[in-house]
Amino acid sequence: MTDYRKFVAEDIRRIVLDELSRQPSYRLNDDLLLRVLETYGHNKNRDYLRAELDWLARARAVTLADVGGIVIAELTETGLDHVERRKLIAGIAKPKPVV
Repeated sequence: MTDYRKFVAEDIRRIVLDELSRQPSYRLNDDLLLRVLETYGHNKNRDYLRAELDWLARARAVTLADVGGIVIAELTETGLDHVERRKLIAGIAKPKPVV
């Protein structure tokens, strides 16, 4: 993986975790996550996002559920620890400081 592709993947993973942490239920479906990524300038397809969600699931940062072909991601305690900077996960960009 090139440095740029690695940077993009790590940034997308951070954005996904940040957005999940903002949700009252800590959950979002992949369609809404694609729209969130677009607002941050990441125009990716569903297959790319699902591969990154699988990566986050293997890192135990999220759990995934398939409901009728829609993937729902839910933040785990490990993922929240990363977002809140208590324990960082290698392969995910460092969270932005709270201003």
